[in-house]
Amino acid sequence: MNPWKRNENHVLAINSSKAVGCRIVNIQLKFIDEGRPYIVLGLIWQIIKIGLLSDINLKAYPKLVRLSDEGEELADLLIRWVNYHLKNVGSDRRIRNFEHSIKDSEVYTILLSQIAPNKECSKDPLNEKNLEKRAKKMLQEVDKISCRKFVRAKDVVSGNLKLNLAFVTNLFNNYTALENVNMDYAALLNFLDIVFFTIFNFEDIVFFFELLGHCGFLA
Repeated sequence: MNPWKRNENHVLAINSSKAVGCRIVNIQLKFIDEGRPYIVLGLIWQIIKIGLLSDINLKAYPKLVRLSDEGEELADLLIRWVNYHLKNVGSDRRIRNFEHSIKDSEVYTILLSQIAPNKECSKDPLNEKNLEKRAKKMLQEVDKISCRKFVRAKDVVSGNLKLNLAFVTNLFNNYTALENVNMDYAALLNFLDIVFFTIFNFEDIVFFFELLGHCGFLA
């Protein structure tokens, strides 16, 4: 490929990445052309992350009203989702990240027992003391709900942030396991304040009333 065509492709790649929400500060054409690993892999991860998290929103999951805070990062929302289920089952464990907090597989094992639709995931992996063997047994439980993607046992034990984030995102997208929203009117008024300041077009207005119906206020 001649240099001009290659340069054109690099410009297109950077502009397209920016358009979907990637941060491209300090990413220069020559860095991509040289194939600098930390630049290219960093950009690829941003694209993957955006794709993984793109469907996690209030339109796709109205029940997220239970968890979402205004301006919250989606990764933080997933942490809150995990902690929500930990609290519901009476566990004292809470996570702050998808690195150190999940290395022992205890959180994942408890989470799976909560979100599995037919309670097919057991807590048996917790009987294993060796962390890597425990992670392998935990992933065998994940197989029961067909969500074993992105991580291997060693990725859990090492606390690989990117792969564990992808793993939890996949769990969330398949088995949210949140109860139906049942807001009281005080909460509704607070919600209205937020919504009416962010509604700008007809599609959003339609969605707002659909959400009210889902919450039972238009019954």
